[in-house]
Amino acid sequence: MPSADGPFVSGRGDPNTFGTSLHIARMERRKAREMARFIHHYSRWTAHKESTNLEGNMGSTFHSRFAWVITVARAEYPEGALDFGNGGAFMHALNDD
Repeated sequence: MPSADGPFVSGRGDPNTFGTSLHIARMERRKAREMARFIHHYSRWTAHKESTNLEGNMGSTFHSRFAWVITVARAEYPEGALDFGNGGAFMHALNDD
């Protein structure tokens, strides 16, 4: 039965339902929504962390596998022929080796 003030009092729902199975069900649904939200955000954070680790591994693997290709290409082509601007940043990183 709704209260005399209407179905909602101060945005908290019907005060007459406190302690009833209806109140307990509402609290359980709220807890479930909060847990689902936490798991959603935690999973996204974990996925970003794993992606960062995989990309780091991929970069070092790329350098180790293609260092010889860049070395041979530099020997075969004139200076500046392999300059791809910003897209060839991996080659500049190989210069440090």
